[in-house]
Amino acid sequence: MLETMLNAPKTTFILCSLLIFSSCASLFNRPTTRVKIATSTPSKVVIVGDTISTVKAGTKIRVQRSEAPLEVEVIDEEVSRFVEVKSQKSVAYWANGLGLFVYGIPTVVGVMIDNKSPKKYTYPKNVLINAEALSLDYGTFNTYNLAPHTNLLKISPFSYFNAVNPRVEFAFEHKSSNQWSTQFGASYILPINIYGFNSLLNQHNSGYNVSVEQRFYWAKTAPHGFYASVEGRILNRENLIEGEFSKDWYSQPEYIDTFFMKKDKYTANLKMGYQAIFKHLTADLFIGSGYSFIENTHLNRKNLNDYVAHYDHLIGTDQSEVNHGSHQIQKVYLGFQLGWAF
Repeated sequence: MLETMLNAPKTTFILCSLLIFSSCASLFNRPTTRVKIATSTPSKVVIVGDTISTVKAGTKIRVQRSEAPLEVEVIDEEVSRFVEVKSQKSVAYWANGLGLFVYGIPTVVGVMIDNKSPKKYTYPKNVLINAEALSLDYGTFNTYNLAPHTNLLKISPFSYFNAVNPRVEFAFEHKSSNQWSTQFGASYILPINIYGFNSLLNQHNSGYNVSVEQRFYWAKTAPHGFYASVEGRILNRENLIEGEFSKDWYSQPEYIDTFFMKKDKYTANLKMGYQAIFKHLTADLFIGSGYSFIENTHLNRKNLNDYVAHYDHLIGTDQSEVNHGSHQIQKVYLGFQLGWAF
């Protein structure tokens, strides 16, 4: 009975997590979505039987989610013409992919439910119709008129406070099309740990981290809006570590040893996020799940076969990040970057 009660919070957490990362579109999307329709010249537009007047600033209207294209009639100088706005899968639907990556097979049920629901679809948030063209066409755009911005220079402000790898991290993103961009990142591992867990660590910490990321923007408004991405990261680090050791796992620590550790870490990340641009200032918030292969080499240790009882400066940290040898770990994380678009 006691064991059941202790396991209850863990079970609840797992069930809630499965719920969050499955059937995302069915759970979180409303049956309707909002679309802003704008025309290059003042016109009357008929959508789903409703007639509205539009200008370049745009007029917002709610429409039913559907796989079928949204038929828009544009009436300009008594001439009526039609354009079809294609539907696309929503961000909530693609979020199921993160659930599949983290939880695996159980989320397949949720994906099957979403696949049968019209709520998995959406339309571009912003639609600009060129009413002056001979044949009507449309493009997607954003509220902030971001077309001139193709490059972004960013910094990760919270990387400095990382307890394991405190660093100064920069990134450069380049827009290659309306849907695609590539981001390159580099960081310098700081020689000082601001938390002061270990004076030895503060004096002998060095290394670097480089990354490359390919981003896909659903709404064709790159580099603004919701995106999904694949990222690869390489970390190289050396530092001095102090630890307590014993001959086996059940014995009390017998001695303290100080040694150098060399770390090579290779990580593949799947990320989803939203990047907003306000004139030139950018804010990028994302969630990701990553799988890392770690190769740690302990140098000058008294005995590599002895059991590690405790690392002085890594309280509460996954020891796979420090233990000698090869390790694989998987993590879910949040990230934030600030930047300047130009």
